[in-house]
Amino acid sequence: MKLILLPGMDGTGLLFKPLLKFLDGLEAEVISLPSEGPQDYDSLSSAIAKRINQQDYVLLAESFSGGIVEALLQDKTQNIQHVIFVASFLSSPSRFRALLASFLPLRLLASIPLVSSFFIRFLLLGRGASAETVELFREALYQVDSKILRARLRYMASIKNSGNSFNSKATYI
Repeated sequence: MKLILLPGMDGTGLLFKPLLKFLDGLEAEVISLPSEGPQDYDSLSSAIAKRINQQDYVLLAESFSGGIVEALLQDKTQNIQHVIFVASFLSSPSRFRALLASFLPLRLLASIPLVSSFFIRFLLLGRGASAETVELFREALYQVDSKILRARLRYMASIKNSGNSFNSKATYI
């Protein structure tokens, strides 16, 4: 059975790099989020659904992708066998931080030595993020169009919990 990994806010999948080293031998695929078009969960889930083959699979949703999975689970044509949520959410964990980050020049902040690690941890990754994770995020940040990242952050600031609950297919980490 295939493992499909959906990335967080950056949408690149670069932050899965350390994990992929441990998945050697498993059939795993990282599906990046679309880098154009609407960035709401329904639009993103439609785009992702078109890229997934109609075989049985397990979804791993990191952070922002939790809401995409919620929308995918509503699509009964998908052959989702299990879902693994990693640091994921259905409502914004911090609407204020998401909105604030959407107005800040993140690439500029990421380029300032010492200061950048603080801002990246505080606004986006959490205080416990390792130096390696911060560096991978910084690398991913330069690969994402600023308009797309701002759109995702603003969308995240606007979402409220849908109230949907997941069935036994879900595993929370």
